[in-house]
Amino acid sequence: MISMAPDYRSRYADNLSKELPRIPAVKTFADFRAFSQAGRDLAHWHLNYETVACHPGVILEEGKIADSATSDRRYRVTKMKFGKTKDAAGKSVNDKTTVIYNETHHRA
Repeated sequence: MISMAPDYRSRYADNLSKELPRIPAVKTFADFRAFSQAGRDLAHWHLNYETVACHPGVILEEGKIADSATSDRRYRVTKMKFGKTKDAAGKSVNDKTTVIYNETHHRA
């Protein structure tokens, strides 16, 4: 079992009673630095996801909603599903390059 500092055990006693801490036991300082950097990168993406540019292949098709009071409806997700396409046999299959998120808009 991993030895934990008393302050850590008391601060997180409730969580520790339900699950083990997810602190990797590493053998070298280089491994510790790699895990530390990965954690910082993960935190950055969780906290700053809104600042990331869209993937170059993503296209947001604008609807015919001209009035600014209703323009937020373009982004309202009602139900997400894949688009449909036909396979070689003519059977309808999911098109995983297109996500439909409301009745008039989708992301490809």
